[in-house]
Amino acid sequence: MQIHFPRPISETTVISKRPQSDDLAPEQLSHLVKHAADTLLVVRQFLENTDVSSMSISDVLTACGFTSEIYHEALKNASKNTTIFLKRTTTDVCINNYNPDILKAWEANMDLQFVSNAYACIEYVVGYITKDEREMGTLLQAVSKREYRQGIKGADEEMWQSFHQSPCNEST
Repeated sequence: MQIHFPRPISETTVISKRPQSDDLAPEQLSHLVKHAADTLLVVRQFLENTDVSSMSISDVLTACGFTSEIYHEALKNASKNTTIFLKRTTTDVCINNYNPDILKAWEANMDLQFVSNAYACIEYVVGYITKDEREMGTLLQAVSKREYRQGIKGADEEMWQSFHQSPCNEST
């Protein structure tokens, strides 16, 4: 399973900004944050373990025992920092954030991220440049060794199988 997948579903774009501690008593804030995290965890686990491609957002939320209002309130209260959850259907949970105009011009994979403050910008850049690629390197080395032993056709099939074991790739 890839980190950050499946992406949260949402009927609208939601800007999440946790209430300030001076707006609520500490125990109320703690309860609000825990309730939001618990709600989102239930929905995330459902998305991870169920083929939702033919379900509506309403169907998913009903199956999880939540109303749209409760779920979207949880999205609003889930993040420590300002976070933007894009409108996303059940068929889009394994798709990175993108802009259709930029995608046409760039013609390559993209994962656009909203940056809401200087700290978030630094965190994103440092995380990106220090991204651990060992798993991919190990996979490619193993496939390369097998290619040498099995020939190119067998290794190509094995590479295809290895790359497509994520739940987000089950339809391919």
